[in-house]
Amino acid sequence: MCSPQQVHPWSMLGLGMSGWARWLGAHLVPFRALVREHQTGVVIVGFDLEYLAPFTFFDADAFELTVTARVRDDGRLLWFELSFVGPQGRWARASVVGRVVRINDGTSLAAQPAALPGPLLERFLPADRFGGSVPRVLEPRIRDVPWSDEASSPLRVHRGHCEAADQWSFTELPRIVADAREAWALRASDDPRARIGLGTPVRRLIAELTRPLYIFDAATVTTQTDGQGHRYLHRIRKGAHVHATVLEELYEAPAEVSGGSSAE
Repeated sequence: MCSPQQVHPWSMLGLGMSGWARWLGAHLVPFRALVREHQTGVVIVGFDLEYLAPFTFFDADAFELTVTARVRDDGRLLWFELSFVGPQGRWARASVVGRVVRINDGTSLAAQPAALPGPLLERFLPADRFGGSVPRVLEPRIRDVPWSDEASSPLRVHRGHCEAADQWSFTELPRIVADAREAWALRASDDPRARIGLGTPVRRLIAELTRPLYIFDAATVTTQTDGQGHRYLHRIRKGAHVHATVLEELYEAPAEVSGGSSAE
């Protein structure tokens, strides 16, 4: 679950989805029953993970994860909020947005966009509903940044990247882009930004997923960095299509990541 620098982002998202499954079982319906009995699934279309304080393997024996969920009034979007709390207070937060789908094939789990069935939607309290769109935080953070030229890394989707439908899982995206960042830094070893890209923990990770990839699909990860080497912009492409856009923001000063955990 941990690197020498921090708890892995993909570990946190995986734990978050386990927490969401517990939320479903406690407040709505178990996830397996949602799929099998209600022919309904959820496809993740975006997430925003932020470290609020440094947190490493040696900072605690355990931490607490809290999950809350809201639904859009039309039942087509679910919005999950994750909060990670250790002995010194909250050290990370995340929001995850899922699009509700109707499953058309129980074997392949092929699906199309839909809304939560009425009886399930009615179980959400008024305070757990929202109208309009979920705020999009990625575009304002990448606009007007002097990004470097693109460098490319190959990506093959293997079963270890996939979930039950043999479709890539969003929890693997942090691992995929971290590999691409480190590959960029190793190739650009003479660039002073390379050391930052290899040795600095992630502070924030924002992603938008626009198209699925399936088992054994071949794709390309293109990577750009800003002038200081503290931000990395990745796009996962297959042919002419962008399947995901991911922004990694790293800590900007060594002082921010040394000396153990601190309160928010």
